[in-house]
This record gives sequence, structure tokens and C-alpha cells, in this order.
Amino acid sequence: MKYLNGYTDTLTPRQIKDILGIGLRQTYQLLKTKPFTEMRVGKGNLYSKRFLLLWLEGKD
Repeated sequence: MKYLNGYTDTLTPRQIKDILGIGLRQTYQLLKTKPFTEMRVGKGNLYSKRFLLLWLEGKD
């Protein structure tokens, strides 16, 4: 997944939306599922790129 190399180890929901090519509402629904754990930073949430990669590979 070379196209993810330009991203930091943590992703915002908007970045995940852009990576997956889905809507923001679908992104938030996806992020509520088990493999995604959020880190609260200020008023926003960040998600691990590693968990996204595992989910994409079907290894959740």
C-alpha cells in the first residue's frame, strides 16, 4: 500500500474518507467497528494507520 506512505501513523476521519473514497458518514460508521480505536486529541479523533491497513487486508 505505497499510496499510504505519504500519511502519518495516525489518520483523521477525513483522511480515511479520502483514502477509501467513501462518504464521511460511512467513514464514521466504519470507525465505530471493532478494529478501529480512537485517540482523542483536542477536539478531534485520530485513528491508527496500522489498524486501517490490517482491516484492508482482512486481518481484523
